[in-house]
Amino acid sequence: MDAGPLVALIDRGQGEVHRTCVAALKALTGPFVTTWPCFTEAMYFLGDLKGWNGQKTLWQFIERGALRVHISTDSETPTHESPDGEVQ
Repeated sequence: MDAGPLVALIDRGQGEVHRTCVAALKALTGPFVTTWPCFTEAMYFLGDLKGWNGQKTLWQFIERGALRVHISTDSETPTHESPDGEVQ
């Protein structure tokens, strides 16, 4: 899940986007998955919008198991070979 929906789940000031994200959360099963960069960005914006309480709410999603942070492995990261055979 990208940072935008993570913020919208918590910030009611997001209006219709907040309501849509909350409805999706209720309709879907299983945990959501995000990455550390998205989680960090959401924490930053929530700090600005809602202060520590907003950040705490997002952290509680992880504590409850409703949100998981995926950590990429080398096998998921494609490498590209240049025309001269050098791996980039």
